[in-house]
Amino acid sequence: MKGTTQYLAQQQIKLASNQVESLMRETLLQNPKNVMAKGFGIIRSQGKAIRSVKQISGDSIQVELLDGTIEANVIQVQSND
Repeated sequence: MKGTTQYLAQQQIKLASNQVESLMRETLLQNPKNVMAKGFGIIRSQGKAIRSVKQISGDSIQVELLDGTIEANVIQVQSND
């Protein structure tokens, strides 16, 4: 019985370890720096990250890339709606 309990405990530890490793890999993949290394950037308006042109407030935006930030003036906003 003791051997079975130890075996089951080891299996649970292995499973938990695999889950932790999987979550760590996923976290690294979602790291903004890793995403920016692929050519993407983070667009901000008034210091807040935006996902839609509707979120642009003011006449300037900031584009954060892997190696620096660009300040840009908004000339025109077009929606795909």
